[in-house]
Amino acid sequence: MPRHTDSRHTGSTAPFGAPDPWSLFAVIPLVAGAVLAAEMSAPRGAVVLGCAAVVLVVVDCWANRPTRSSRSAPDRDAT
Repeated sequence: MPRHTDSRHTGSTAPFGAPDPWSLFAVIPLVAGAVLAAEMSAPRGAVVLGCAAVVLVVVDCWANRPTRSSRSAPDRDAT
């Protein structure tokens, strides 16, 4: 019997969802700025920009998490 890895079948709520591809428009410049700051011997700036990129992705994944109401609500036909 195959195991279902989708959270809809296990009943648990995932704390994080998939990241939104549009968040890359903010993450890529932050990472590029962190690399440039590291190249220019500004480690504090590199750490701040790198942490900002990580926080942005984590918040985006958290905002896109599945909700219980959307998974537990049965599909109803308007008849």
